[in-house]
Amino acid sequence: MRARLLAQISHGPRQVPANPYLGGFIQIQVAIGRGTVTHVRMMHLLVLGLAAVLAAAGCQSPESGAGGGAEAAPPTAGISQVDPSFPVGQVLYVPAYSVISMSSRDRTMPLAVTLSVHNTDQAEPMVLSSVRFHDTEGKLLREFLPAPLEIPPLATRDFLVERRERQGGGIGANFVVTWGASRAVSKPIIEALIVSGGTQGISFISAARVISEKP
Repeated sequence: MRARLLAQISHGPRQVPANPYLGGFIQIQVAIGRGTVTHVRMMHLLVLGLAAVLAAAGCQSPESGAGGGAEAAPPTAGISQVDPSFPVGQVLYVPAYSVISMSSRDRTMPLAVTLSVHNTDQAEPMVLSSVRFHDTEGKLLREFLPAPLEIPPLATRDFLVERRERQGGGIGANFVVTWGASRAVSKPIIEALIVSGGTQGISFISAARVISEKP
């Protein structure tokens, strides 16, 4: 193939180093006067190296999505038990009623649910080990506590399930609460306050029931 060469090319043969990934070089011998390339030699490793580069580029993993982090793993279901390190404690069941039926089953109303845990002891703290929220079918939707939470004497901690939450749990939604203490304490008061929004004015309280107790 004939081609016109640029004036910047120097006289005589030139060796052009290849890309380090290609493992070879191209030797071009140029005849300036006649403007033709008289000799082009490519080592066979050039072809092999090019194929390897293309394969490596195709195997690169795509960048992660917004935030760069993996999605959080769903909570792990299991049987709630009082921490063995505590000599006293309870596991309690609290109906949540995050949705109620109105005039028919086809007409429902979402409700906001606030779970309140009151430490009634005047001198000793209590420790919440877990606060689990389940839907109508008993599926675990959320574990509110990533780590045990100490509640000081006469203090209260609360946990909210908002009306607009997509996983409200349904009419059979419930909490399972586990607490313990290092010595005998007054039993806590644990209950859910359920309220509506708008002009309906619905509100009521759901009390906890003991599932298991220690000792």
